[in-house]
Amino acid sequence: MIQNILQQFQDYFNNNQFFENDFAVAGVISAVVYGLLRTFQAFSKFLGRRIERLFIYNATIEQSDELYTLVSKLISDQYPNKLRRVEAFLSERHGDSWQASRYNTDDNIKLRHYSDFIIIRRGLTFIKVQKEREKLENAENFTTAFMGRISLSGFLAKQQINKLLEEALNYIIRDDAESLKRYYFEDNYWQSDLIRTNKQVSKIFFPEKDNILKRIDQFSASKELYISRGIEWYFGLLLYGRPGSGKTSFGKALAKYTGRVLYTLSLGGITDNDFKVAFSSMGANALLLLDDVDICINGRDDKEAKGVKLNTLLSCLDGTDSRSDLIVVMTTNRIEVLDKALTRKGRVDLIQEVSYPDKASIHQFITNFYNVNTIPPITLNSFDFSMAEVQDICLRCALPEQAVMAINQLKPEEKVQYNMDSNGIAIAVKTE
Repeated sequence: MIQNILQQFQDYFNNNQFFENDFAVAGVISAVVYGLLRTFQAFSKFLGRRIERLFIYNATIEQSDELYTLVSKLISDQYPNKLRRVEAFLSERHGDSWQASRYNTDDNIKLRHYSDFIIIRRGLTFIKVQKEREKLENAENFTTAFMGRISLSGFLAKQQINKLLEEALNYIIRDDAESLKRYYFEDNYWQSDLIRTNKQVSKIFFPEKDNILKRIDQFSASKELYISRGIEWYFGLLLYGRPGSGKTSFGKALAKYTGRVLYTLSLGGITDNDFKVAFSSMGANALLLLDDVDICINGRDDKEAKGVKLNTLLSCLDGTDSRSDLIVVMTTNRIEVLDKALTRKGRVDLIQEVSYPDKASIHQFITNFYNVNTIPPITLNSFDFSMAEVQDICLRCALPEQAVMAINQLKPEEKVQYNMDSNGIAIAVKTE
């Protein structure tokens, strides 16, 4: 049967009937052209993949990685005119936090590369910077519904892309005495920046400091003891005292003192789930600073309130979600309002007041400030003022003797007055 069909086709072709049928000729030509196109398409894809593998270098950075933020800041600062789709946000201006950009549109507004792509030139190499946000179908909540990604690619661009990544890594992280790297929680990830600060425990003075450092040193040297006894290597420190006593500054300085990475978290601006994610995703060798815990935690029975609930905090500090290799420093101005469950042993190992200065701490501050060994005696017996006020006096007085005189005449209800000398330097004068 097959032979009969083939014979009929051969007779049809030999009698030139095939070429007299325009539809048949067109069909064969179309099939040949289509086959050639498919073959060329497959070959071009194969060739393109080979060229891409051999000559195109690509680096992808997920938003969950610290490098994502650094590359984003570097691109935004060095190539501001290239950006077309940007993310605008308020720059942080809290205390000694350093986030200034050379390309701020305003003192309070920063622009950052948001999405789409740009082409930048590094030397003789052109690099495509693709920034996009991918929607995650299985996200648990809105804050985790999108994941950012940066892709860097270019022809023979391996060296320049790696150089750009190294530059981004060193863009903010610099090793100098005035820099303190910290992580802050934003967009459901820990982001990093640099705090410009001179604060060191050796330059912070209050009566209880030595006791705190003694306990911290003891904890830091006891890792093997904790592990061998099956105890989480965790230390909780609660600092309380009046405003201006230096609780937060000392908490930051402890990160440098212990050689740990500083993580700062504001409980008032996040949800329960955010706190769990933040707590579980901190890196090793961390020091977590929780400021003003007395005003940022909802009661354990307050189910309708937004924010972080007490039970969530307790579970993370010493419960099912607890972790090892961690120091947690909490500060409060009102220790009396804290729940007893939060301040018990295991969650807080040391509760310490950071009180206003005494004679010894004022003496240490002044000698350190003026870099002298001796100063006139401090005769004031009542010290109802913060170390911040002592610092203000030293900043205004040219000589340590003038500063001591101003301090000795301090009274709770009075303020020190200053006169300007012929060189324009403020000199403390006695008030009548």
